[in-house]
Amino acid sequence: MDREQLRMGLYYVKERVDRIFAMNQRKSQLEAQFRGEVQGLNNTGMSGLVKTLVIFIGAISILFEMYMVFGGGYDDELLYLVATAGGYIILVPKFLGNTIRKNKKTIIAGAALGIGVMGGGFGSAMQHSLGIFYFVGISILAIPVVALGIGKHSASVNRKNQQIREYNAQVFAEVDRCDAVIAQCQAELRPETNAWFPVNYCYKDAVDWFVTAVENYRCDSVKELIREYEADARHREVMQSQADLRRSMETGFNQVIHNQQEMSRLMRVNNALAAANVTATIQNTRAVERNISAVNHVSSQINAAMGTDTIF
Repeated sequence: MDREQLRMGLYYVKERVDRIFAMNQRKSQLEAQFRGEVQGLNNTGMSGLVKTLVIFIGAISILFEMYMVFGGGYDDELLYLVATAGGYIILVPKFLGNTIRKNKKTIIAGAALGIGVMGGGFGSAMQHSLGIFYFVGISILAIPVVALGIGKHSASVNRKNQQIREYNAQVFAEVDRCDAVIAQCQAELRPETNAWFPVNYCYKDAVDWFVTAVENYRCDSVKELIREYEADARHREVMQSQADLRRSMETGFNQVIHNQQEMSRLMRVNNALAAANVTATIQNTRAVERNISAVNHVSSQINAAMGTDTIF
């Protein structure tokens, strides 16, 4: 194989290797665009029936407690209403969106909802006159409304999931087209790798280097290309190692300088503290001397009056 044949063969290989590289990049971009389906009430980990019952019972309890507080004048039901409504507002969106987490907020919300339902809902219905009657009446009115809301939510989730599935189907089709192009390029490369091109160097960096070396008259055969490419790769590794070592040394040197500067700062602080301590010691000594002098003076006056010697 003369130089011109080698050059044309390398360009043939390069074109297909570049297409494979581009298709793999495109596949990575497409795979990052896959969308997960929206999780609704019926396709979550917890039983959908249990969640549905909680939604129904919570809504009925809230309506009943609102009637008891605002319609019946039972102010003692207000705390139950707040507990039930607070827990309901926190938990129900999590039920519908499948975002249940066993954390402190969820546990507190569940406990509040349970206390409100049992105490303000069932408990109040049993304690107050006509409570059962009103509770059942509100339940009959509320159940269709809540069921309609759940049905609309489920329909919305299904529509969104259908759109997501259609979008993902388009992405999958594009990925399949990329795979088809890759398979075609690999099939076209197979005769070349079986005949003359080394399969272990059938990647973009090596092929680009081979083409450049032949165009620059650096190599005229496959053996020379491999030998020079390996030598250049080792040289690049050495240069990279030296660069990493230099950066490491610079980092260490900068750290040493920083440590020295910090030590100098601490020494200046210590010297300032020592000077302050010396000044304070001198001042204290002088104050003591003045006190002693004053005591001696007073003592001298006292002794003079009494006819005795000084104390000090």
